[in-house]
Amino acid sequence: MRYLQYAMLLVMALGICANAQERRVKVESVDNYQGWGWNALKMENGLISLATVPSIGARIMQYDLGEHRSIFVNEDELGKLYEPGGSSPWHNYGGYKVWPAPQDRWGWPPPPSLDFGLYEGTVETVTPDSATVFVSGPVEQWKTPGLRLERRTTIFRGSSRVRVEQTIINEGDKADRWSVWDVTQQIVNHPGERDFENFWVYFPIDPDSRYGSRGVRVSKESEAWKGEVAPGIFGVQYLPEGKKIFADSPQGWVCYVDEREGYAYAKTFALAAGEEYPDQGANVEVWLNSDPLLYLEVEVLSPIVELAPNGGRYTFTEDWWAARVHGPILEVNQVGALAGRLHIADGVLSVSAGVFHEGKAQVVFVGGDGSILRKGQVHAVTPLETFILREDVTVPEGAVRAELRVSDPEGVLIGVLDAVELPRSTEVKEDGEVFLPRRSFLGQSYPNPFNASVAIEYAAPAGSPGRTELAVFNVTGERIRTLVGNAHRSGERRAIWDGRDEQGREVASGVYLYQLRTAEMTRTKRMVLVR
Repeated sequence: MRYLQYAMLLVMALGICANAQERRVKVESVDNYQGWGWNALKMENGLISLATVPSIGARIMQYDLGEHRSIFVNEDELGKLYEPGGSSPWHNYGGYKVWPAPQDRWGWPPPPSLDFGLYEGTVETVTPDSATVFVSGPVEQWKTPGLRLERRTTIFRGSSRVRVEQTIINEGDKADRWSVWDVTQQIVNHPGERDFENFWVYFPIDPDSRYGSRGVRVSKESEAWKGEVAPGIFGVQYLPEGKKIFADSPQGWVCYVDEREGYAYAKTFALAAGEEYPDQGANVEVWLNSDPLLYLEVEVLSPIVELAPNGGRYTFTEDWWAARVHGPILEVNQVGALAGRLHIADGVLSVSAGVFHEGKAQVVFVGGDGSILRKGQVHAVTPLETFILREDVTVPEGAVRAELRVSDPEGVLIGVLDAVELPRSTEVKEDGEVFLPRRSFLGQSYPNPFNASVAIEYAAPAGSPGRTELAVFNVTGERIRTLVGNAHRSGERRAIWDGRDEQGREVASGVYLYQLRTAEMTRTKRMVLVR
């Protein structure tokens, strides 16, 4: 028996070593990379592959999770190089590049030296945990005289994260004002197909958007603009139409998803409250290209900043992330992309997400003083598999919050993937006497989005006079269904809505509001019905 135990430990140790070897960070210069006709600096860590081509404006032409491709490459331009000039046309290679904004200051085509000039590319650092590639471009002479671009791109061990530090430099002798404009062309069909319905972009919209209640501005109306596909989340489904949408995102993320295969690629970035942004205040834009080149562009813009003369510079940093998960994407943070929020009902905890790191996930129940009251099971996570969790849990007395924490393989905390506040519905004295809630509570509906039916948890406090009413409304404020409308009933309860109105008719897909009214408060939340 002891020999068998030693053998098992040896197998486990060899497996860990093999995995560490496979996942090590590597950078190499590759001639004629993938037969494209260009040399590339390839970065990989066993999870992602990234390829930068210095000779065509230092475009990033590959960001793959595993074997899944995300970036569009124009095969008609493979291997071609062009000399920038004052009358240069646009050479659309595909990939990711940076332009200065606003565009109306340089018209079209883009500044040629910045867009497709010859950049210098070097491997700046390589360690067991990360590697950085640095690229530096020529000074533009024609469209935006004096501007130059640099970029540092870093990948990390055990993660799909890519840190992208984009720097714009004013080498001219006068101060100037520009924004950093990041443009990534994404794939919109599987090989040999026109399955555009599978390719989506999601981003959060501001309820107080400068563009009005819709939360976006569009160049032209389109069936591609799917509207609010989840509470506070706008959805774009690719169509080959040559149209654009603009948003003033309140959370600083945007996510492209191949829905058929279940792969999500996100960008996160810092917001600059009160600063001026290009295009009437946009920080996220999506362009739908038309035939014959089928792709969409996921675009992020920095605030407009003043660049001092003779070397004044500004760096706008993004993080790119990738994981396996289907949309709609409800939130993106440094840990993962959420498709189903953390939820506890009937003693079952559930969540659906793509996690950006290899490691371990565990639910932790936290007390009012911040102490950990109980921990759940430990689950392995990886960007290469969707994390779907359904775990039986018992909420410990005094818990006010449940957190789903993710740690690296050594147990070092990476962050909180999602958290849920727990209603303090009952308190028990030592003699066993039960006290009912001290305050009203309205929980998030679950599941959300939903198809057939949805559960809504709510609570009303003891000693509160009057009625407790829970009702469903459409987005124009029309009452659809009264779920609870009785004399006051204290305690934590649950209502079920079957997606029908008062006459028993099925209502259409869309965003609906549910509102709890008690003597002490009125609270409203949103849910999404998808038929």
